[in-house]
Amino acid sequence: MADWKKGDPSVLEPEKCESWGWYDANRPPEPLFEMAALAFEAQRTGQKYFDIPDRKT
Repeated sequence: MADWKKGDPSVLEPEKCESWGWYDANRPPEPLFEMAALAFEAQRTGQKYFDIPDRKT
């Protein structure tokens, strides 16, 4: 997540990352890694990242 208003992301390490993009924080792309989903939930709810229970349990 970033606080950024403009610009075009670019892939500088194509062997490590397929693509970059800007997405609405309330509608992130799917699927997400579990840790990324928890980060979005923490940002959305104001909870601390480590206080959010594991969503798989």
